[in-house]
Amino acid sequence: MNHNLCTFLNQDWPEYPQMRYACSRFLAGMIMLDTSSGKTIVVNCVEVYGRRRTVDSHR
Repeated sequence: MNHNLCTFLNQDWPEYPQMRYACSRFLAGMIMLDTSSGKTIVVNCVEVYGRRRTVDSHR
């Protein structure tokens, strides 16, 4: 993951509501590596939950 993708993922979701779907599609199937410990995690699927009704599609 490079700087451009990090900036993309950190956009404001209430301002750009389509980001909740774009981020989940981007992260699904990803293997994340912690370079300091060597541990990895596989992201099989992503569901978006938020504090407010405008962000959380499950409310």
